[in-house]
Amino acid sequence: MARRILSEKDITVSEADRALRSRKEEELDQFQRRTLEYTSKFSKVDADTSEKLVEKITQETGISRKEAIMIVNIMPKRVEELTALFSSSSKRFVSKADAEKVIKIIKDSLKQ
Repeated sequence: MARRILSEKDITVSEADRALRSRKEEELDQFQRRTLEYTSKFSKVDADTSEKLVEKITQETGISRKEAIMIVNIMPKRVEELTALFSSSSKRFVSKADAEKVIKIIKDSLKQ
């Protein structure tokens, strides 16, 4: 059966995990099962927390949604880890102030 893309939206690993878990395992094809295995192993926080983190990071910094998703998927613990992400993945420069703000947002969310 042919598949059609109805809409497209960038989501975190945690959100993908939630979407896959919302279906019965018998309904999942081989690709979806493998993806579920991956999301189960690599989700750092639950889907609701990841959504809130993405929103907060985009609102409080100049970081795009796509970049915020990358950050939430990796959950860096130090400013150096965060700046390394940006230096290797894009031409965009993240200021030290924004990087510190992002790390604080992440740490605060993990305390809750």
